[in-house]
Amino acid sequence: MTAIKETDKSKRKNVKKQFDQQADLYGSSKAHSKGDSLRIMTQLASERDYTLSLDIGTGPGFTAFAMAPFSQLVIATDIAPKMLTVASSLMAKRDIANVDLCLAAAEALPFKNNMFDLVTCRTAMHHFTDVHRALTEAGRVLKPGSVLLIADTSTPNDPDVRAWHQEVEIRRDPTHVKNLSVPEWIQHLTEAGFTPDYTELTRVRLDVNSWTTTSGTDSDESHRLLQTWASAPDDVVNAFSIVPKHDGNFAFSWPCLVVRAISSHQL
Repeated sequence: MTAIKETDKSKRKNVKKQFDQQADLYGSSKAHSKGDSLRIMTQLASERDYTLSLDIGTGPGFTAFAMAPFSQLVIATDIAPKMLTVASSLMAKRDIANVDLCLAAAEALPFKNNMFDLVTCRTAMHHFTDVHRALTEAGRVLKPGSVLLIADTSTPNDPDVRAWHQEVEIRRDPTHVKNLSVPEWIQHLTEAGFTPDYTELTRVRLDVNSWTTTSGTDSDESHRLLQTWASAPDDVVNAFSIVPKHDGNFAFSWPCLVVRAISSHQL
């Protein structure tokens, strides 16, 4: 298990506080409970059966639940205890019996080497303090030749659009760390010992008001974000499909990269 720096511990404390506070809203979020990325991940996972699977940054558990039909057991981890409470409640309502919940940081997983046949992580890594370390940990606990499935918001290559994207993400939720571009994702995976063999770029469809409500953004900042959307330059409007709604709200979508990668770790 990898040691955690004190600065990273402080950052993770803030992440834990944020997601404990907002756990119930994430549990009822349509963007998290369904969508193209979850559908694609489920389709990719269904090509095999797994003895032991791991879902990292599980939140309310939706990805872990989707992996359960193909796994004898899924262990779902998160850094926020309230998220696991919400996941436990949803699991009971769905009558899912083969998912276990575990409090753990993605960058320091409390599992032995070569334990898992499948590792998944969806819409969480942009909050991780160290993506490379998280991916290395995923590789450590995966059996060589086994599957990693990731889905996460991505960002365009254009530097001005990227800067706009990063700014609004942090204003909405200060625990956001960074959205990566597609080439950056592939580089991180390769450097962490994975061989990507499938990629698909899809979209996460949102609107500003529900997006800021889910994260608990204060009302003043939420209003300022609406103004930022209203004044977005054309390249940003095109990149994120920004469309004004009749009530002053804005529909938009983030790019979302789904990757299947094969572990080549030899431990």
